[in-house]
Amino acid sequence: AAHKTLPLPTRVRVTNLENGRSAELRVNDRGPFVDDRVIDLSYSAARELGVYRRGTARVRVEALEAGGSPAPSSAAGGYAYLQTGAFAYRDNADKLYSRIRQAGISGVYVRRKGNGVYAVWVGPLENGSHTARLRRQLAEIGISRTVRVRGVAPPG
Repeated sequence: AAHKTLPLPTRVRVTNLENGRSAELRVNDRGPFVDDRVIDLSYSAARELGVYRRGTARVRVEALEAGGSPAPSSAAGGYAYLQTGAFAYRDNADKLYSRIRQAGISGVYVRRKGNGVYAVWVGPLENGSHTARLRRQLAEIGISRTVRVRGVAPPG
């Protein structure tokens, strides 16, 4: 499954509010990138919940167990970055990396986290105005959801 904000990976229970069916799934990717949707399901999960023919349904998502890293605000030390995406597959991270670089934004990195997730970071952040400028530039290319994270110094 793919979710916009839950830590990766997170076990969730998704309940179809229209028929009461539920399934336990693992969130291992980011998305959906459509404003009114909260989760993307695999084909088998959609079949289990009875939504594969319609494509969408009203659902409830409950986090059961978060296996990801602690929230960035609890991380100590290091440099600050904007995380623009996190993906289970390197190809997806590389596509986002290229999109950001093509917009003329420098300081873009793909980091493989301990949980196997590929995160795309921009930075390090210098100060509040630098952060605001980066967020504006990212929003101009359709990346409006970023998370401030801490990490080691950039390579090189």
